[in-house]
Amino acid sequence: MPKTARHYNCRLAVLVNGKTASASEIVAGALQDLKRAAILGESTYGKGLVQNVFPLANETAMVLTIAFYYTPNGRSIQRPLKDVQLSSAIENKKGGHRAGRRRISRVAIPAARCH
Repeated sequence: MPKTARHYNCRLAVLVNGKTASASEIVAGALQDLKRAAILGESTYGKGLVQNVFPLANETAMVLTIAFYYTPNGRSIQRPLKDVQLSSAIENKKGGHRAGRRRISRVAIPAARCH
């Protein structure tokens, strides 16, 4: 780090909505866990896993979860996956999108001046 660099002590707000997913949920969750930001807005998508879709015979497929995402405090951002959502996992792999439930809780942090 350069000697001229200085730490900013600012309040940070992260705006989220139903299309906030994957990496952006992880960043928002990490900022929240570390008490560095207020999370404001709507429920996020709840996409906290990595899946591979393997096509099988007769227009069927196997969806294999290969990883889960967690915040620094160990919170999973993945919404509960139901059997009916397996078809949406295949749809998402093809570029589709479905709204999910909130996985990151909102915290109010009073505004302050940056110095």
